[in-house]
Amino acid sequence: MRSRELEQELEQEQKLELELELELTDERRSSPRLTLVHGQQGSGNLGSHVLAALIQSKQFNVTVVTRKESEASFDASHKVLKVDYTLDALAQAFSGQDAVVSTIRGGDEKLIIDAAIQAGVTRFLPSEFDADTTNQQAQAICPMLKAKTQLVAYLQSQAKQHPDFSWTAIQCGAFYDWVLRTGFMGLDLQQHTASIWDGGATTWSATTLATIGRSVVGVLTHLPQTKNRYVRIHSFTTSQNEVLAVLEHVGGGKTWPRTAVDALQAGAEGRAKLARGDRSGRPATIRAYVMNGQHDCGGDFSKAGVLDNELLGLPVERMPAVTQAIFHERL
Repeated sequence: MRSRELEQELEQEQKLELELELELTDERRSSPRLTLVHGQQGSGNLGSHVLAALIQSKQFNVTVVTRKESEASFDASHKVLKVDYTLDALAQAFSGQDAVVSTIRGGDEKLIIDAAIQAGVTRFLPSEFDADTTNQQAQAICPMLKAKTQLVAYLQSQAKQHPDFSWTAIQCGAFYDWVLRTGFMGLDLQQHTASIWDGGATTWSATTLATIGRSVVGVLTHLPQTKNRYVRIHSFTTSQNEVLAVLEHVGGGKTWPRTAVDALQAGAEGRAKLARGDRSGRPATIRAYVMNGQHDCGGDFSKAGVLDNELLGLPVERMPAVTQAIFHERL
C-alpha cells in the first residue's frame, strides 16, 4: 500500500513539473521577441547595460547578435548568435523578432536596418544615444552628428515605404558615469585636475548608463507613444563647474588645478585632425559642442522643455549623489 502511495505522489510531482514547464514555455513564447545588436567595447560598453536592463525587466525573449569574430562573452540567460554582417545573414538572425535594438558604433547600421525590414521586424532602435543631433550649431562643430541625422532620415523613409516598420531614436546626453570615470569631460579623477571649457558654466544633460538601459525597456513597453520619433531623456542637467564643486568637496576641500579651454578653437583643431584622417580629433569636437558657452548647441534638454522620463518610467537621480558614489569607487 505504501509503495502505491509513493508512486501516486511521484506521478503528481511529475505532473506539476510538466505543467510548470509548459507555463514557462508559454510565457517565453508570449513575451515580445527582441534582438540586441551588440557593438564593440567602448563608450562605457552601452550594450551590456542595455542587455542587463532588458533581462532584469523579465518582459522580453532576448537574442544577442554580434559579429562572428567578436570575443565578447555573455551568460546563458539568453540566446547569442555570432554572424557575418551580411544582409542575408542578419535577416536570418532577425527572423521572427518583433524589435531590434542597435548599440553598434560605425557604418553598418543601414545594413542592419535593411536586414530588419527584410525579416519583418516592426520596431527598430538605432544607436542614437547622444545629445540633440539635429541641432545645426552642434553639427557645425561636430560633423559626425550629421551621420546620425542621415540615418534617422533613412529610417523615416523606410517607415513610409513599409507601414509595418517603425523606429524610435533615444537622445540621452552624456553617458554620465562613463564620462566622469574616464575624464572625457575634462575632469580627471586620477590627477585631480580640470580642463574647463568656456568657463565651465554651460549646462548639459547627462544620463547614467543604467538609466539609458531602462529607457530602452521604457520605449519597448510604450510602443504606440514612441512610434517614429525621437525620445529625449536625462538623469539630470549639470555643468563642469557644478561637478567640479562636488568632486572638490568629497575630495576633502582641496582645489583642483584648472586649465582654460576655448571650445570653438578646440573644436576647430579637432575638425582639422579629422580632415587629415586623424580620429584623435573626434573627442574635442564632442566636448566643443556639449560644453560650448558661445552657442546654444542643444546640450541641455531642460531648456527645450521636452522630456520623456515620466512616460518611460525613469527614476529621478541627483548629480551630487551619483558623483560622490563614482568618486569613492576609486578610493
